[in-house]
Amino acid sequence: MNMMKSYPTIEQERVLVICVNYYNEEETCAFVKQVLKQKESIPVNVVIANNNESNERDFILNACAKANDRVALFNTGENLGYFGAANHALLRYCQESPLPEWVIVSNTDICFEDDEFFVMLIEVSGNRPHEIIAPSIISLKTGLNQNPHRRKRPSRLRMHSYKWIFRNYHVANGYSNLGLIKAKIKRALHHASKLASQAGRPLSIYAPQGSFVIFNRKYFECGGDFDYGSVLMGEEIFVAETALRLGLKVSFIPQLRVIHREHSTTWVLRMNRELQYLSAKYCADKYFRYGPFKTK
Repeated sequence: MNMMKSYPTIEQERVLVICVNYYNEEETCAFVKQVLKQKESIPVNVVIANNNESNERDFILNACAKANDRVALFNTGENLGYFGAANHALLRYCQESPLPEWVIVSNTDICFEDDEFFVMLIEVSGNRPHEIIAPSIISLKTGLNQNPHRRKRPSRLRMHSYKWIFRNYHVANGYSNLGLIKAKIKRALHHASKLASQAGRPLSIYAPQGSFVIFNRKYFECGGDFDYGSVLMGEEIFVAETALRLGLKVSFIPQLRVIHREHSTTWVLRMNRELQYLSAKYCADKYFRYGPFKTK
């Protein structure tokens, strides 16, 4: 589903933060409060995309939304997945409000280092804003930066191999454990120092890490949306391939920083493995089909 073809004009830059709730009501409300504590010089609205299939805990989110007129709650009535819920929420929001200058899709286990994140976002974007921004996302588990998620576009062979790796639960577990070890060594010895030397300038990358992604208005005006065809995982590839198709850039901006607590915003491990397989298959079959790669 494409976003509407034209948007109302806006007189002032605004930021919309869409956070996706899935039976994490207390954490979601804490995240919303953090967003609202940011400096008020940059108008920020928050939309809670509630993915709960049942409504027995919705009273918590209802109270959170009613406490501040800058917060809206949209119930999906089913689990639409991470970007699926964000897409639903943004379409609902744009039925009554103009599209803001910036739209952020976020997990609820994200926190801010200070109250100037959105002020800095406007400052670093300058007169020629980046279409998609990957900020520094610092993992509390490892202390490492989760961005850039991917510096370069992976090969077709690599993407199709993920389908077979994640098809088997035990093979997938082994692969993931080896990947964690490799990533820690690589980032600690090389990646972190290289990024530190580039902290003063944006870096063009292929894919942003999906827990906190910033989209400029231009992304939607050029035809982008959040209508990802898989339920969960692989959103990074979807964003990257959408940017390639539309001729837009993904920029890693290290001085924009958030903290990622990384806990319980997804399902149990075994179910996650099945979702990894389905998302790997979807991304490989849709974006990495054999034959010449073309951008539109």
